[in-house]
Amino acid sequence: KTVPREQVAVDGKGDERIARGLMTALRDSDSRILLLAFAVFAPVTLLQSLRLQLMLRAQEIRLTYWECAKLSFGGNFLNFVFPIGSTGGDVFKAYYTSLHTPHKTEAVTTILLDRIVGMSGLLVVAATMSFTGSDEPMLRQVRLIALALLAVFVLGGLIVVSPYAMRLNPRRFVGKIPGIAHIKRIHGATERLIHHKSLLLLSLSISVVLQFLAVGGGVLCARSLHMDFSGAKVWDYFAYIGSGQVIAAIPISVLGLGTMEFAYKHFFLGDYGTLAQLLCLALWIRLLQLFWSLPGAIFTLFGAYRPRNLESSTPATQPK
Repeated sequence: KTVPREQVAVDGKGDERIARGLMTALRDSDSRILLLAFAVFAPVTLLQSLRLQLMLRAQEIRLTYWECAKLSFGGNFLNFVFPIGSTGGDVFKAYYTSLHTPHKTEAVTTILLDRIVGMSGLLVVAATMSFTGSDEPMLRQVRLIALALLAVFVLGGLIVVSPYAMRLNPRRFVGKIPGIAHIKRIHGATERLIHHKSLLLLSLSISVVLQFLAVGGGVLCARSLHMDFSGAKVWDYFAYIGSGQVIAAIPISVLGLGTMEFAYKHFFLGDYGTLAQLLCLALWIRLLQLFWSLPGAIFTLFGAYRPRNLESSTPATQPK
């Protein structure tokens, strides 16, 4: 049934109360802004590879940028193949990074630290943008949660470098803990990175830049869907999309399906866009990430991530 335009109901602002469906929202997406979103996202994995190389250098593991790029692209691609989501990509990177070096515990620990540094960059973007956005009460909640998580990371780092970190238990008890040698090496690798202040700060700076670009690509996807960008809301999108990415990274569902959509419904529905628009937003962001992870399919299919010459790729000495 067709309803004449003059009979369409309007809200208090005089806007037509029309609920557009999912396919309509997709068709109405601005293709030029979408192309810009894909272009903005392009450097993300390249910066991620540089960060990995720098963090491995703190452990005296000398991988070339090209090797780190293959591992990063391969890990990002497998995020969409493994049902456990982004954790699957980390498992891949941890295992194959360890094949490049005799310092396997340090290599695996670095991948975990790389995830923490990357998450810290995302939290910095979300927290910073929450201060520059509108006066929405939701933003204050995002700000408090982001700052609290950052404080936990900082506190954890301070505990690691504390001279009492590995002396909390009597020596006779410590010696009986299963795997204590690996625990000490994990602690040592974490401490080593923290003491490499220049490499750590540079890695954090790279994380902030790449996360700003990644979230910025998502913001442009929202813009292409004609969501509400009035006033200072553009900065709200950075805070909310960044928070949605943090939630999606939690491995509680297959590929984070449902978690990011639920977060966007919580953040955006009503004042920023319709249900169809925010579902399309989650879809476009997933396609954006998938598109720029596709080079990793080549590396994983042909095994290009495997080390060719272990002895020449890393020094034989133990990290100091």
